[in-house]
Amino acid sequence: MWSVLLMGTMAILSGVDPVIPPPPALPLIQPGGQPEGQADVPVGLTTTESETISRQKSPKGRVEAALKLAALRIGNGLMLSQQSQYQSAAQQLETFANLLSYADGIARSIPNEKRNDRETCLKKIEQTIFRQTPRFESIIRDLPLEYQESNAPFAERVKRIRLQAINDLLGGGAAIRVPE
Repeated sequence: MWSVLLMGTMAILSGVDPVIPPPPALPLIQPGGQPEGQADVPVGLTTTESETISRQKSPKGRVEAALKLAALRIGNGLMLSQQSQYQSAAQQLETFANLLSYADGIARSIPNEKRNDRETCLKKIEQTIFRQTPRFESIIRDLPLEYQESNAPFAERVKRIRLQAINDLLGGGAAIRVPE
């Protein structure tokens, strides 16, 4: 990261427009096939954050921990975008989307026998996305165009997760048509 900042500073001082590379794409976590509530934690977390999620015994606890970390990440992303640290802000958005995908995967892995827990988790996921959407969109608007384009898939994934959660809560998966 420092090398990118140094190159950008050197380019500005020499009168050349700096070319800042877009953030690297992190692999998406697919929790399918894992035992109930035991999916790997999302990529891009610190050791402390990973341990916070891993310490939770129940799927519901893992979802709640992931959502709390997601809220912290989006807050960090907003602060970084206001400080013009666009690459770091973009990485925070990506981790935010990965945490929501993780929480969604864990919630959907809860068996039908624990339907109330599953619905509670989906409701919390939807509410978190609803509350954080203004911040998320504000960060994306603040980013330069190349970062906006590289973060568009994450914005779409977050919207899809919210729509699927609403759909499952309202109509058992048949109330809203979710685009593929």
